[in-house]
Amino acid sequence: MLTEKQETCFLLEHWRVNVAARQLESEECTVPLEPLVMAILHYLCTHPMEIVSSETLLAECWGNTAAGDNPVHKAIAVLRKALGDSSRSPRYIETIRMRGYRLVARVQLLSEYGPRDYLDAWGRGSPFMGLASFDSQHAGVFFGRDGAIAELYERLAQQLSRGFPMVVVLGASGSGKTSLVQAGLIPLLQQKRALRSAELAISSYSVLDLADSEREDLFCLMAGSMLDWDSHGQAILSGYSIDDLAKQLRDDMPGVIRHLRLGLAPLREQSAMPLLVLDSLESLFTKAPPSVLEPWLVALGDLIRSRLILVIALCRNDFYASLTQHPIFMEDKTAQAHMDLLPPNFEALAQIVRLPAQAAGLHYGRDPSGLQRLDDRICGDALHARDSLPLLQYTLQTLYEAQEPGGLLSWAAYDALGGLEGAITTRAEAILNSLPEAQQNAFPLLLPKLISTSAADTTPTARWCAHTELQSAIEQSLVEALVEARLLTTAQYHGARSFRLAHEALLRRWQRIINWLNQHKSALIIRDELSSWVNRWLAAERAKAFLLPNGQTLWKAQSTKEQFPFLFTGEMGEYLRLSCSSIQRRDWLRRSAAFGAICLTVLAVLAAVRYARVAEMAEHREWQSRRLSSFMLGELADRLRPIGKLDLLESVGDEGLSVLGALPMENEAPQDVLQRAKSLVVIAEVHSTRGKGSIATAIRSLDEADRLLALLEARQGVLLGDYYKILGASAFWRGQIAFDQGNLPEAEKAMLAYRDASLRWQKAKPADRDAGKELGFALNSLGSIAVRGMRWEEAGRYFESALAAKQAALAAQPGDAELIHGVVNAQSWLSQSKHALGQDEQALALSDAALKLEYGLYQAKPDEKMRLHELAVMNVRRSEALTGLGRYDEAIAALEQGGAWLTQAVENDRHNLRWRAERVHLAAGLLLIRLEQDPARSVRSELDSLHVLIDTEAEALDKQARLQKETLIRMAVIEVGIGLREKQWDFTKVQIDTSSKMLDELLRQSNPSWQNIELIARLALLHKQWLRQAPAAAQAVGESCQQIKIQDRQMARLANAAIVLKARNAASPCFAKSPLAQAKGFE
Repeated sequence: MLTEKQETCFLLEHWRVNVAARQLESEECTVPLEPLVMAILHYLCTHPMEIVSSETLLAECWGNTAAGDNPVHKAIAVLRKALGDSSRSPRYIETIRMRGYRLVARVQLLSEYGPRDYLDAWGRGSPFMGLASFDSQHAGVFFGRDGAIAELYERLAQQLSRGFPMVVVLGASGSGKTSLVQAGLIPLLQQKRALRSAELAISSYSVLDLADSEREDLFCLMAGSMLDWDSHGQAILSGYSIDDLAKQLRDDMPGVIRHLRLGLAPLREQSAMPLLVLDSLESLFTKAPPSVLEPWLVALGDLIRSRLILVIALCRNDFYASLTQHPIFMEDKTAQAHMDLLPPNFEALAQIVRLPAQAAGLHYGRDPSGLQRLDDRICGDALHARDSLPLLQYTLQTLYEAQEPGGLLSWAAYDALGGLEGAITTRAEAILNSLPEAQQNAFPLLLPKLISTSAADTTPTARWCAHTELQSAIEQSLVEALVEARLLTTAQYHGARSFRLAHEALLRRWQRIINWLNQHKSALIIRDELSSWVNRWLAAERAKAFLLPNGQTLWKAQSTKEQFPFLFTGEMGEYLRLSCSSIQRRDWLRRSAAFGAICLTVLAVLAAVRYARVAEMAEHREWQSRRLSSFMLGELADRLRPIGKLDLLESVGDEGLSVLGALPMENEAPQDVLQRAKSLVVIAEVHSTRGKGSIATAIRSLDEADRLLALLEARQGVLLGDYYKILGASAFWRGQIAFDQGNLPEAEKAMLAYRDASLRWQKAKPADRDAGKELGFALNSLGSIAVRGMRWEEAGRYFESALAAKQAALAAQPGDAELIHGVVNAQSWLSQSKHALGQDEQALALSDAALKLEYGLYQAKPDEKMRLHELAVMNVRRSEALTGLGRYDEAIAALEQGGAWLTQAVENDRHNLRWRAERVHLAAGLLLIRLEQDPARSVRSELDSLHVLIDTEAEALDKQARLQKETLIRMAVIEVGIGLREKQWDFTKVQIDTSSKMLDELLRQSNPSWQNIELIARLALLHKQWLRQAPAAAQAVGESCQQIKIQDRQMARLANAAIVLKARNAASPCFAKSPLAQAKGFE
């Protein structure tokens, strides 16, 4: 029968098992249970997933009073009926023939350090805190942080045993540090509930808010907090005033400790101690001068080492660098004296949203179709929002205020609010309006430091603003206010304390920012374009050679600065001033020279012959200088390209165009003009989508190169091999830029021109081996365009022709590294097309051959670091083929090796943003394959590490929008797989819907790639698995089949790939004629 030790509570899926009250509770109803039935359920809950025999249940629940196992069978039948379970399709209790019973549903314990007032109805108004922190009065509705409370308790107990009872809790602004202590830890310590073998309790506590340290003396603040300590109504430190105790803290710490020990003597047997909570610890580092701070920290250290008090310090994690400067806060760091408070996961968010509402008698509505619950929607929105906790509480409080009769939190009210994003903007406007007028006026001056745009993508994005960019005390106070309000987040960015908008939704939904952007968007684009020039100038230690030349960029920037001076930093203003001064000096020199020429006209006539000779010499020297420039640029590019250092030429842009572009060709040899065209193509390569990303500069360079080449076509003395090679290179880079921008028709047009140039070269110079080699490259490029268009048979024909051409050229020039790499490239692309056609054995053979050749090139010349990236690509191709063959262990090994090569490539060239983005993209792909093999816990750990890598590479991903979106989609699909393994059905459905929505948006915005189609297939397989396993899936069959049919039409473009065949076959029940047949297909 039940004993007192059994009086606990469990969460059994959606049921709450109240053992003490002997009843099952849910949002819809309460079901009473007989004592013996509850005893059986309690025993099964304490032994989940174990097979429990009838004999064991008889012994545990009936003792020796029952004969035979018939009572057990009857009790199980009653229990199933109460739970709504079935013996044929068990969701809760499974019958194991001839052996007993097993509880298969997920069980969670409502632990003793969690929600303590759950049993009583919450009758004190709203269970949500809005913008305030939870305190001990609201411990009964403080859910979702049980694990963090237990961890903090154990760390504090360990620190006490070490003799230094202080723990520093670190977390982002708004992460819930204060609530964790006030509503979680303190009620636990007050009730003297011990965890494991630790014995820890408090007699009283006080919170010292260090945000007041600027206005009041630190010792007085500490004295006031210590005088609040009492025991059974008696002050522990009696006989002191605040000033007296502050003075003794400063001058006679041993005396304070003696008095404190005497005051605590009656509590010694109870092991109860006072607790001091240091809130807003970061304020010490910004507001207290060192002469005041250091003595105070010494006094605090003496108090802690006395082992008479407990201390919890709460600090924002962006102040960690300041924290490390003070030894007292670094003591025992390696022994877990620091605790990082992480954001809640989906399970914790579900408790935060649902359980307080249940305690207060509230319930969530559904959408108009009745299929989706509001609490599921809120949990999904909160999971994907940055720093969502304060926002979530604010939204829930707003919903509470708008509740309908019967305590209904409605779907319509959440829609009217605009969801979490709408709540953000409403709150942001309210907070800004509540600030002093001076700070409100400074807000438009702060916005340009927080928002970035570009000419290529005018969508505004949040940018990090360093603390050093703030130009006034008003701006600094505004930033601090917005951080406190959780509208800005803080972190160490590039080694400096920095700020950033906490929610990208503010850029999309806050009307104040939208209006400001509409007014200043073009100015921001010009500002951000100027920023790259300024950064190069600063990197070159303000060298004059890096000032802006006379031209459109300078005059646009100068005009914009005059109109909107607040958009530009002081360094930008100085750069423009010096650039204009340099131009003015040159103009003054030219005007002075003209004036002098007029004055010396007579002398000029007398010296006409000599002057003509001098002019001829100057023109000749200018021609020689231009010729040397173009020759050196071409030669230098050829040397830098193999080692992956073309970015060193990125400063050669508009200046290079002005020197090498629209200049007269009279008296210039054809080969010199050809060299100029080659240099212009190099400039385009450096600034292309595969380089710096300055597309406008790249296109202007190619236009000027094509103009020069067109003028050369009819001239005598042109070396045809060089001419057609440069003509083809110009067409190639024009096509590559269009290809990377998703403009396939324009890319194909340019690559056909590349092929035609190679064919004309081959026809004009049949014996020139380089012509065949270039033709192979052109055919390969056309094949890659066919791949992007998913014309697989056509792509295969192009790649086979390209491979044949390159192998023929290689046979004629054995050992040519460029030709070997060309063969590797063709084999890689052909492997990809074979994989798409489902011919994975051939794909694997081709990728293995390509990998062997590429590795040989790398071994021959290890200084050519571009090979590192190519080796990574070859391993990715190999992994794709192995995945198609179902050889997952080998596929994982291949991707891990590819990741290692790509990491080396990135370390060699941190400026290559595409490689950095590809590394994150590859890591997400690796987790997708691991999901087929590894336990969900392992994948979850690696997914957390991937989130850290994404934050680290935010700059690179922001510049590679497609790779960024594909990476985020892959991570959402991984979440689906993890949710299935952990049987988190609601969470999994939210992730399925999120992944489908993200994929649809990606496919609408750009041409789908074959990897996107395989990702759709993988998601369809996981969706099918959810429909087969989830308890509530039967209600969603119709809606889910509609989604799967849409996915099937998308997958038809890659119909022969292995995973697509598997996914389309799994989806076949959705194409049956009757709804009944559809439903049975998912049993």
